[in-house]
Amino acid sequence: MNKAQLTIKGKKEDAYVSMYVLSETCEKYDVANIGILGNNIINFGFKWLPVVMFEGVKYSYEREGKPFDLKLFNFIDYLDDNGMESEEVINFVEVFSKSIQKHVKVDEGNEKKGDAKKK
Repeated sequence: MNKAQLTIKGKKEDAYVSMYVLSETCEKYDVANIGILGNNIINFGFKWLPVVMFEGVKYSYEREGKPFDLKLFNFIDYLDDNGMESEEVINFVEVFSKSIQKHVKVDEGNEKKGDAKKK
């Protein structure tokens, strides 16, 4: 199972980074596909990482049938407070990358299918 732990408001939270969560995130935020979501994280990490973290933690609460009272701004603040180089953030990005690499087909040009970059 693809998940990472984040410490939000002093509490350890499971953040799922499954293909379901990533697909739901794309649909909810009108991102064309998971490859573009990955590029958004690379190019605009301070905007998109909190979104994916929020959706991943929200999903963990849904799985357990627990009420979810965190807000997106809690994850924005988390990233602002901890930075992109914190151990938890680096681990989250690694789990995210592994999830995409495992499930998104790589073509002959060695680029992920649906990649937003143009050749």
